[in-house]
Amino acid sequence: MPTDEARPAHDERPATGHGSGERVRPGPRHAAPRKPLLDRLHMPAGKAVALAAMPTAVLMGMGFTPQLALAKPVPANPFRGASCAPAPETAASTGTARTGARTGVGPHPDASPRPAATPSASAARTTPSAPQATPSPAAPAPSSAPSVPAHPGEEDKPAYPCPVPDPRALAAAQPDDSHVLPDNPWYLEASVLTLNGLDYEGIKKVRTASGQEKPVLKFTATALDIKDMHQIVNSRGKEYHITGNGPTPTLRGGKVTLYTEELKGNLFGVIPVSFSPSSPPPLTLPFLVFTDVKIRQAGQYGGTLTVPRLHLYLTDGTYP
Repeated sequence: MPTDEARPAHDERPATGHGSGERVRPGPRHAAPRKPLLDRLHMPAGKAVALAAMPTAVLMGMGFTPQLALAKPVPANPFRGASCAPAPETAASTGTARTGARTGVGPHPDASPRPAATPSASAARTTPSAPQATPSPAAPAPSSAPSVPAHPGEEDKPAYPCPVPDPRALAAAQPDDSHVLPDNPWYLEASVLTLNGLDYEGIKKVRTASGQEKPVLKFTATALDIKDMHQIVNSRGKEYHITGNGPTPTLRGGKVTLYTEELKGNLFGVIPVSFSPSSPPPLTLPFLVFTDVKIRQAGQYGGTLTVPRLHLYLTDGTYP
């Protein structure tokens, strides 16, 4: 009897008898075998670990339509100016300002009141020049002071310190054995990256699948919004791209752990910064926003990534 491979399952043979409408029952029908996910993605099995280190359920958008996220405007910059402030300069400027204020305050109580009393007495003895001196003391000058705060609290904002190399912190990095990371990083580009519940845990040493050790910045967060998300994985001269052709992708559902090799972007859309294990972030807040962000990620774990209208495609080359 022929096998299913020799004869298609839908093949039918005519009846042997005359006039009988009998038909021979076809052979067993089987559902077409489904290709493994890696075959459908054209992804080498050896590079699956790279996807494993990407956000949990990164392929979620293939199976259902998630709840859409609304795009939100970038919040106002809580820091002063449009650039970071070098630490030595800020310290020097504040020091000179304080000493200047102290020296300015010091001479006034000592010298000025006493000499001022003698001319005022002589002026009082000499007739109408004294009444003219009383209205002339610049009363309008203090009235002009309230008009100066045209910038609403801009001078009261703190300056964001510039990242600086910290070899001591890099040498003192502690190992983190929570996960075995892939040998090659993956990359993320986004027009706006919003991190909620952010916590910076310092520089850590992580181990890769081949046993190599490398330093990373370890962050945790409770929620991420990734506008215009574009993720890239390199493999054998090919770039595997994951994008979302819809509303803002979100990462929710628990603590997210990020092992970052490099982060570049504009803090609150204004201040250009670049963080790495050699130049760690000098200051972090529980809520941060970056625009035009580019990240080289050693690994990322936790949470559920929702990507509306997920799109996968392949190009030649090696990013970046």
